[in-house]
Amino acid sequence: MAISHCGISSTSTKSMSMVQCLRHIVQNEGPRALFKGLGPNLIGVAPSRAIYFCTYSQTKNFLNSVR
Repeated sequence: MAISHCGISSTSTKSMSMVQCLRHIVQNEGPRALFKGLGPNLIGVAPSRAIYFCTYSQTKNFLNSVR
């Protein structure tokens, strides 16, 4: 028994296209399944991006005031 890249068990080794895989997920698990894991990822990324933009803004202001 082979498992395709979409996680569907089948007897053949044929894989699904991206659209077929997305359609399968939406039909079997619902549209919310496409966003599983997004919350923790955003919580991890948001602070680093906030620090980046704050540092960028302050550096830009400092360098513009030096001229």
